[in-house]
Amino acid sequence: MVFKRATPGKAYRSTRPTSLAARPQNHRSPKLRDECLNREWFGSPQEAKPVIEKWRHFYNNERPH
Repeated sequence: MVFKRATPGKAYRSTRPTSLAARPQNHRSPKLRDECLNREWFGSPQEAKPVIEKWRHFYNNERPH
């Protein structure tokens, strides 16, 4: 990462796109957290993946919309 010094008398302009800068750090769905992740205990990402995929399939395809 390269840090640039501000030039005196000039306004600072961020190099990050505003869409990324305005996005919250935790952008996961609250439903995923509440309905899936908080109800299960995972020892590793490999254990979590099939459970999350099963929930995602149900959420996107089977639940009433």
